[in-house]
Amino acid sequence: GGDLQVGVAPLGVANVDAASGGLAVHAGGRVVATALRIDAPPGASLGGSLATDDELRALGADRLFARHFGMPLRVWAAQPAVRRVVCGDGCTAAIAAAVAGGGRLLFVDGDAALTGPAMLGSADDPIALVANGALTLAGDVAVHGIVHAASLDWRGGTAGVAFVRGALVIAGDAHGDTAADIVRDAAIL
Repeated sequence: GGDLQVGVAPLGVANVDAASGGLAVHAGGRVVATALRIDAPPGASLGGSLATDDELRALGADRLFARHFGMPLRVWAAQPAVRRVVCGDGCTAAIAAAVAGGGRLLFVDGDAALTGPAMLGSADDPIALVANGALTLAGDVAVHGIVHAASLDWRGGTAGVAFVRGALVIAGDAHGDTAADIVRDAAIL
């Protein structure tokens, strides 16, 4: 929904599905990423993997959430299958415990901070992690599923080890210095 600012960090973004249009980054503001690693559909131009869109920024956080989840955030969070996670100082242990206990739809009412190493979800059993506040990731955090937050700051993280495989939806700005991989994966979604 906002800017993507990772400077010279080698952030990886991928969407190799030509049927989806191959868009890997759709930002409502500027994309500042001079060392971006892009995977596109075979034969497609890398430039076609990135789009900036003033209308996306104009949607606002509530409409952006509803566009991707099919309902307002308050309705999604109130579903019986959604597990509310209370974080305290950090969310890594609380979210990992919720996932280990069978939670697949997770909601943090506020800010969430995750520190790696952490593996959340799997290709066969993905999760939806929604924070209505800022999401801060540090190090090798790996998520199979969809992640949504008001904003994102990702520091550290090793290419191929730190990733979101599925989709990452940020209502505001995303920034950091990570070498993580953000991979659109239709099968996981």
